[in-house]
This record gives sequence, structure tokens and C-alpha cells, in this order.
Amino acid sequence: FDNTAALNVAAITLKSVPTVNGAFTAVNDVNGIASPGIVAAGGPLDFALWLAAKGYSSRGLGADTDGDGMTDGLEYYFNQSPNRGESSGHTPQLVSNNGALALNFTRLTDTGSVTGKLMVSGDLNRWTPALLGVDYSVISSVATGEETAVSYALPGVGPSLAGVSSSYLTPNTSIPYTTGASLGGVRVVNEGLVGVGRLSGESLDKFGETQGASSGVFITDWAWNAGQFSGKLNVLPDRGFGDGSSNYAARLHAVGFTFTPYYGAGPMPQNQVSMTYLDSTKFTYQDGATLKFTSGLNPTGTAQLFGSQTVGVVTAANGEGGAQESLLSFDAEAVHLFDDGSGFVSDEYGAYLARFNPGKQITGITQLPEAARPHRPATALNFDSAAAPTNGRRNNQGLEGMSVTPDGSRLFAMLQSATVQDTNGSQQQTRNHARLFVYDIAGANREAPLLVGEYVVKLPQIDLNADGSGADGTAAQSEIVALGHSSLLMLPRDGNGLGKLNSTPILFKSVVLIDFASASNVMGQYDAIGQQISPGGVLLPGIKAAASSEIINMLQPADLAKFELNTNAPGSMNMNTLNEKFEGMSLVPDLSTPVTNDFFLFVGNDNDFQSSDVKMLNAAGSVVSRGDGRQTPGVTNDAMIYVWRVTIDTSEKKFFRFEVE
Repeated sequence: FDNTAALNVAAITLKSVPTVNGAFTAVNDVNGIASPGIVAAGGPLDFALWLAAKGYSSRGLGADTDGDGMTDGLEYYFNQSPNRGESSGHTPQLVSNNGALALNFTRLTDTGSVTGKLMVSGDLNRWTPALLGVDYSVISSVATGEETAVSYALPGVGPSLAGVSSSYLTPNTSIPYTTGASLGGVRVVNEGLVGVGRLSGESLDKFGETQGASSGVFITDWAWNAGQFSGKLNVLPDRGFGDGSSNYAARLHAVGFTFTPYYGAGPMPQNQVSMTYLDSTKFTYQDGATLKFTSGLNPTGTAQLFGSQTVGVVTAANGEGGAQESLLSFDAEAVHLFDDGSGFVSDEYGAYLARFNPGKQITGITQLPEAARPHRPATALNFDSAAAPTNGRRNNQGLEGMSVTPDGSRLFAMLQSATVQDTNGSQQQTRNHARLFVYDIAGANREAPLLVGEYVVKLPQIDLNADGSGADGTAAQSEIVALGHSSLLMLPRDGNGLGKLNSTPILFKSVVLIDFASASNVMGQYDAIGQQISPGGVLLPGIKAAASSEIINMLQPADLAKFELNTNAPGSMNMNTLNEKFEGMSLVPDLSTPVTNDFFLFVGNDNDFQSSDVKMLNAAGSVVSRGDGRQTPGVTNDAMIYVWRVTIDTSEKKFFRFEVE
């Protein structure tokens, strides 16, 4: 049935039941005596005994003796007469379930080898078995004598319930092969980790600086040929080494790669993704007559750029050997590329969006509403990331996630966690109400995005130290991938793992499905300076948060063992220990099959430039050695790519049928 229509069962089918020699033999004696060829136990003989006990006649399991449109096999499974031509109401029926939908039916308790199963489809063409916990859950199954009454809840076929913050006090142990989600008609199923690759963290880019890795990643040139995938990883490193202490220009690295998914059990070496560094391009912008680079240095002041936009700036060398200039401070976190090479890149310092042309020149800035912009004191814009602002985005918690919908008409931008005013002081578990902004970028709006929506996403709450003290932190989100106009994938995580000094146990790193179709659009209601959606960390009662559900648990032991990965933090961390910072995601279709709902989700880490000899541009304009930047002694933090196979149906329609065979 289709949740956008009158919601009727789409199809009920019966498949022929073979005997032991593979030939189907019908029961057609009016007294229920089996014709020659019926097997001695199971299958059709059960049907024959049922006919005899009920006094029914039948021309066979696949026949429709009474002409009512249902085969006699279906009548048998649902314990209805094959002779009367009317339904007893035992077949699947849709009913209301506290505002949601349920599927109710009654079947014979013991049907022998004749079985029934619920099937699901997003397009009425490709049908797959419905997954317990994803497509349906069992409300009740009550046997009364020869009959069993069954009721299934059907999540995802109606408006999603308000989102809640899940809580993780010990390491997440959910199993991805039985997880997935169906929210608002969008269905995502995790098929498991199928590939890993690495590029040495010791690598330098063409400018002689430590290359860095994926604060953001976007795949282009995706292709399939001769049993192998290939493409280009457009890798976006962030502000450079040392928390705002490097004059590192925002740039995109071009990394060519091949990908050969592995579907076996392992263990396997991490060579499914083979990467080769190709090139790097720095972002530029025009300031009057001067073409400038951005700087990763912490902003120390403000200036007017791109018309009348107030942005954070710092004085430093304009590139290697360049003159001292007032430069745009930019901490790049997410990137999207259009087919012509232009795109958008998000910033963490200012919490704004930058539009760039095919030459990677920034041509405009889109600001968030004032409630999300950093102020210190209360009404003065201050983009410093070293100290907390009075209100607005938290320091180092700006626009970490950004993505464009597949049709190119909407841009999603999301704060890493709650604004300062939406948090209860130093109680980190209360910064779980992140703001999601939706912009119309269709047509002329691509050059001047138009805000059309603002929603609240509840982030998971975690026990930071896994010491049993309860939730005292928030798993901030690090990237998003838009699936449709009201759905996205989000990557929330803890801050533990390889790359963090004295790391505590790795608790939570996951990909979740977000549906905000039925969430409250609060655009314009809480957007002024300092306005709150969650005073004291408690969401206002009139606001319905977006729904969310986990689809990938990156800590799942079987997946990790398959590619010789581990969660050794805080013990003997090594090059195979999961990284602290998963921050880049890119979704591409499986071109090797005509099936249109099979995808690969590439996830990359931000390695924070942690090499044995970090090379970075300084404020004076020289590339200098910053020394050993590795947090784990002797272990270089490599640029890693992990690939999950996922099934995604985004039609926002969901059809079910019940098969009996």
C-alpha cells in the first residue's frame, strides 16, 4: 500500500508449493482426498487434511474454486472457506494505531510447510522481504486454538514521531546487519562494511604542506568498468595544524581512486580503496583589486567583504612569500560540487556558507540567522574560536555539516551542536538540540540562497568517560548527506580514538537517518540574537524535533574484524585503531547493477595533519616545520576511507504485499 493514497494492500500473491520431486500436485477431490503424487508429510497434505476437517472442496492450492479472486492456498493460510466467495476478514487489513498504521491478519496457527511473509517495495517493481525492526515490528501475535491473530506496526508509512536523543553510556554494540530505518517513507538498510583504504598521513601536497584529510569529501568522475569502480575524491581539509595557529589556505585535494568492494567474511587487508594524490587547488576571493587566499588562523577582527557581509579576518601573509594582508579566516568543513566545478563550502569560524565558481573563487557569503551567529558581548559579532561566545554557535561548533539534495534545488546546513543559548551552561549533555537550516538554491537562488526552513535535530547523549556517571556529553554531528527535500543521513560521533591524546573508550560513532517532514519549521520564530529554542537545554514544548534512527554502527565488531580494525582506545592504539574524527561522507550509486536503490557510502576521517614532521605555512609566509604532530607516539594518523554498502529507497512511498508459498 502507498502511504500517500488510500492505503490499501497492494498485492497478495501465492507461489506454487512443490513436492519433493519439484512437481506441484493439486488437491482436487471434493472430499479432500489427495490425488496421486501428493507427498506423505507437510505441504499439500496439510491442505488436504484441512479441507477434510472443514468439509471444503478444492480444485487445488493454486486454484480459485469459489471465484472470489483469492487462490485456495491463500484461503487455507488465512483459514477462510474456498467455497463461499466471501471474506471472513482474516486477510491483511490496515488499521489505525495511535495515529500510525498497523497491519492486522489472522492465519492458521499450524500451516505446515506453507509459509507467509511480508514483502516491501518503493516502486511496485522490486520487492524484497520486509525487515523486522525496519519495515515492521510485532505488536502482538496471539494464538487461540487453530488460529493466530497477528498485528504488525508499520513505521515509516506515516508522519514520523517527534525525535528524541538516544543515550549511550557504554560502547555501542548494535549490529548493522539487522539495523536500518524507515522514516517518512524513506527506507535505508545497512548491508555492511565492504571496503577500506588509506593514504599516508606523511604525504605533502603540491604546495609543500602536510596534506591533511577529510573534514569534507565529495566524489566526482564516478565510473564502473571491467569489474572495478573508479573516481576522484575531492578532499576538503580544515583550517590546518594547531587549532587556528596555521596560516593554512582552504583548499581541495584531488585524489584519484579505484574501489573493489569485498563482500566476504575476511579478514582482509585494507586495499579495497586504492588512492593516489593528484593535485590541490586553493580557494581564492577578490578583495578590491587584490586576489586573496583565505587563512586558517584564528580570526582577530571583522571586516566587510562580498558586499556588506561582516566576516572574521586576520592579518597574515597572502600565500607563501605574500604580502601581509587582511585575510578571510576560514575553517572549511563541508563541500558540495556541481557538474560545472562550482559549488558551496561551509565554514566553522563564521558559521556561514561560501559560494564558489568553477575556478574555486569564492563569489559570495550566505549568513545564518543572528541567533546562530557568534556574538561577544551579547550584540557584537565576534568570530574568535578560542573563547566561547556569549551567544550563537559554540566555538569550534559551526557549520560542520552541509549537503545539497540530489535534484540540486535545496541546500542543508547544520550546526555541529546546539548554540550557546540553547545549552544549560557547562552541562555538555544539554547541547543536543542542533539547528538545521534549509535553503532554496534553485535557479537564480543558487547565487543567493533563500532560507525556507529551520528545524531542530536531537543529537545522541553519551557518557564521555564511560565511567558509569550517566550522560554528560553530546555526540556532535560531523557531516550530513541530503537524500531528499526532508531527509538526510547524519554522522554523530564521540571524540575518542586514534588522534586524541589520552583517549577514553570509544563509545559512539554512527550514521543515522533523519526525517524532518513532520518536524516543526521554526524559521523566523527564534532567529534574533540570543533567542532560544531550548532554554536551559530543554526543548520548548511547542517544537517537534526531527525523527532519527541509527542505520550504521561504525563500532560493530564483525565489520571491524573483517578489515583488521580495532577500538583499542585508550589502550594500545595503533594504525588500525578507529580514528577520533569521522567527518566526511559522500554517497554514490552502485553502477554495476541495474537496481537503482543500491549505493555506497564513503566515509573519511579528519586526521588533523598528525604526521611525524608537520609542514605548514606560517603568518610570515614561509612553509615551516611544526615538528611531530602525532598524538599517539610513533603512530601516523593516516587519511582513511571506509565504505559501507546501503540500500536506500527515497520515493517517500511504501508498498507492502503478503506472499504465501
